[in-house]
Amino acid sequence: MMDNELIGERESKLCKFCKKEFSPKVEWQKFCSIKCHNAYWRQVYREKSAFNKRLEILEKQVEKLKNKALP
Repeated sequence: MMDNELIGERESKLCKFCKKEFSPKVEWQKFCSIKCHNAYWRQVYREKSAFNKRLEILEKQVEKLKNKALP
């Protein structure tokens, strides 16, 4: 038996970050390189942080409006 028969041929995928086509080494691989993997997660954490900061601001504004509405 050949190795390809045991492992199965993997189709090429698009990198989740840079959208380049690549051949994954394992079927669950989503990124073409560790550089794209790290950049993707840095971007996710930045977006999450910005979202949480905006949410805190909105919560404070709602609290102020509640306090003004109460006699």
